[in-house]
Amino acid sequence: MDRPNYITPQGYAALKARYDQLLGVERPAIVEIVSWAAGNGDRSENGDYLYGRKRMREIDRELGRLARKMKAARVIDPATQADKSRIWFGAEVDIADEDDNWRTLTLVGDDEQDAGAGRIGWSSPLARALKERAEQLGLQVTLTREPGGSPKAEAIREVILSGAVKEHGPFVEALMFSAARIDHIDRLIRPALARGNWVLCDRFIDSTRAYQGAAGGLDAETLAALERVVVGATRPDLTLILDLAPEIGLSRARQRDRAASRGPDRFEAEALGFHQRLRAAFLAIAAAEPARCAVIDAQGSPEAVAQAVRATVATRLPHLVGGASDAA
Repeated sequence: MDRPNYITPQGYAALKARYDQLLGVERPAIVEIVSWAAGNGDRSENGDYLYGRKRMREIDRELGRLARKMKAARVIDPATQADKSRIWFGAEVDIADEDDNWRTLTLVGDDEQDAGAGRIGWSSPLARALKERAEQLGLQVTLTREPGGSPKAEAIREVILSGAVKEHGPFVEALMFSAARIDHIDRLIRPALARGNWVLCDRFIDSTRAYQGAAGGLDAETLAALERVVVGATRPDLTLILDLAPEIGLSRARQRDRAASRGPDRFEAEALGFHQRLRAAFLAIAAAEPARCAVIDAQGSPEAVAQAVRATVATRLPHLVGGASDAA
C-alpha cells in the first residue's frame, strides 16, 4: 500500500493553484507562441518554435507531477488532530514568544542519505523534537526549507528538481538556487528573524557549495560571490550535517520512492560517485567551520538521529532546547 502524502488544506490549495496556473494560463500562452512561430516558418535553433516546444514539454512534466501529488494527497487540518506537535507540509508553525533572543539554525543532509534516517522535513521526528522543546521554553519557531519556503522559491524548486536546468550546467543551477534563496530570505527568513523567531531551515548555503561546487565543479570563488550578494549577513548560527554512507542512503531513497510510487528527482538520479563527492564536500565544510557546523551520524533510526540532534543543539544553542542536562 502506498504511503499517504499528508498535506494541509493550505498546502493542497497551493498545489492546485500552481496546477491551474500552468494549465489555464502558461500552457495556452506557449501553445499560442508555438502556433504563431510555426505559421511564420520560424524553426531556427534559438527561435520561438523550438523554445515553445521545449517549454511545453517542461510544463506537461510539471503538470504530471502536480497531478500525481494531488492524487496521492490526504488533506489534513492540523487543528483537528490530536497530535498538535506534528508539523505538516504546508503548515505554518508559530509558538508564543517570550524571549527576545534569536538564532538561525539550518539542518542539511544529502536527500538520499537522510531519507528514512531522521529525514529533516515538515513531519520528521527531528523537526518535532526541536519544535516541542522550543515550545516548552516559550519560543517562537519558523520551519522552512530550501529550495523553496516562499511561493516563488517553491516554483523554482519544481523547475530545478525536474531536471530542466541540468543541461545548462552547475553555474545556471547555482543562479536558479540563488534566485529562490533571495525570495526565500526576503519574504520569510528575514521577516521571521525581525519578529524574534528562531528559524529552522532544511538546507541552506552549504547545499549549493556541495552540489554545484564540489560535486558539480563550480569554483569556490564564484559561489562565495553569489553568497555575498544573496545571503549577505543572514548566516546560520548552527548547521547540522547528517552523515551517512551514500550506498546506504541511496538504498533508503529507492525504498522511499517505491513506497511513494515515484521516480528519482534531478539529484537522486545521479551516480554513486556524485553522492560520494557530496558526502566528502559536506564533511569538508564541517571541518573548515567547526564553530558553526556539527556532524550527526544518520545511520540510526529517526528517533535516534533526533535525539543526537537535540543533544547537539542543547550544547551549541541552549536557548533553543535548554541545556545539555535537559536534552536526554
